[in-house]
Amino acid sequence: MALDTVPWFIGAEGAEHSPAVARMLAYAATNGATGVISPGDLKVTALPTPGAAVRIAPGAAVLLNRYPGASNQSYTVRNATATDVDVTATGSSGGATKYLILRVDDPEFGGPAPADPKTGPYVRPVWVNSITNLAYPFVLLSKLVQPANTATVTNAMLTDPRQLATPQTHRELVVLSGGSTVADLTNAAFVRWPNVTAPIDIPEWATHVKVLCRVDGVEQRLGTVYAEVQLTLGASLTSAAVPIDINAGASSSNPARANFGATLTQKLPTAYPGTTQNLEMKARRANVAADPGFLRADTKTHLQFDVWFTQEAV
Repeated sequence: MALDTVPWFIGAEGAEHSPAVARMLAYAATNGATGVISPGDLKVTALPTPGAAVRIAPGAAVLLNRYPGASNQSYTVRNATATDVDVTATGSSGGATKYLILRVDDPEFGGPAPADPKTGPYVRPVWVNSITNLAYPFVLLSKLVQPANTATVTNAMLTDPRQLATPQTHRELVVLSGGSTVADLTNAAFVRWPNVTAPIDIPEWATHVKVLCRVDGVEQRLGTVYAEVQLTLGASLTSAAVPIDINAGASSSNPARANFGATLTQKLPTAYPGTTQNLEMKARRANVAADPGFLRADTKTHLQFDVWFTQEAV
């Protein structure tokens, strides 16, 4: 392959840059990924009044060039306003599963030439029965499972498979001691325990959060313990409760130490990105009659919050 003698970008008057060089810039900027640019881009939904079409939201995407002989190249596409795409009704013989994609047709690689070379279209939404081994650039937007005898498309028939081309992530490890004072878990209702709080700055681009929490060096006192713990982030996110059942013998004069953990994995409320929210462990003592023991956090108790913020299609 000959050297392309006009790299991106030469400002000399009359310099002509090849399309391949421009496509290589898009490829390098996105590491050759295919997907939407921002979390809400190109989301496919039923029409506000469901009918025989679906609606593609505004947005943009990057598409790997899948044409043979076009390595290290990508296309970028944009949907400036909402676009409706017709859906063919199914008959009595059975339902259908199909996929909505945006495909690029490039005559340079043998794709069909448009009627107007100036305006195209060179990109269009199409329904396909399979996304395996497609030999042209495309980005997957939606999967439709359409029952038999169905002309009207509802959101229940649609699955959202979109992925971000270049998602962002942020990870933070917070380690806290159990507090300067002893905290005994004796409450039947959930309370903050141990008595520590981790203020967490949430990136403006974040859409989801994952938290792994580990608690080390908790005292078990006065016998067997049954408790439940959960994580909370701000006022709106609460994880499922995790049971803590410790049967080892312990007394007030000879307490045992225990370790346990909890997790939280949820989509962030829209008000959270760009704010600071308090991350805490909450716990409660349960089944007191059968399990008389309780848990104690002290200066030897430590919490580890491993916090991941991710950017995903929404």
